[in-house]
Amino acid sequence: MDWRFQGIIGRNFLQSTGSMINPQDINLPSMLIHVVFSTKHQEPLITEEIRDLLYSFLSGVLEGIHCLVVEIGGTSDHIHLLTSLDVNISLDDYIETVKSRSADWVNDRLNLEVPFAWQESYAAFSVGQWSADELRERIRNQTEIHRHKSFQEEFIELLEENGVDDYDVDELWD
Repeated sequence: MDWRFQGIIGRNFLQSTGSMINPQDINLPSMLIHVVFSTKHQEPLITEEIRDLLYSFLSGVLEGIHCLVVEIGGTSDHIHLLTSLDVNISLDDYIETVKSRSADWVNDRLNLEVPFAWQESYAAFSVGQWSADELRERIRNQTEIHRHKSFQEEFIELLEENGVDDYDVDELWD
């Protein structure tokens, strides 16, 4: 099952062709953002059995705050979101809404052996529409990327690629 086609047709997330929206189709006032965060302690809790359900739920949460989904991906211990950010919501509210609603939903509806939680920290970057296609490919290839590097290595790489150099490595993980 492809999560991108579940429960979001007709809500501006999908074009009539059935593919995800193109970044160029996002109208102002909004901007594209790339958000990355992991499960608490980088626990491998996002299994194949729940991945599609979680991504679909996240799409609905984002729809509810008027943020269009361009791409969602990740691995068992982290997630990447490429979405619009509506001007009427702060980044803090976006993050809080996405993390709290999805963690509550997983804990209420999916019977995992351990409680599901997201780490407190996250990274968020603005994305130019010209680079969105390249970023979509990176998100889609997370399984391959993480055959060769850890989440922590990728996270620090993303910070450095985006000019973020004022961080304490010891405070990135919880």
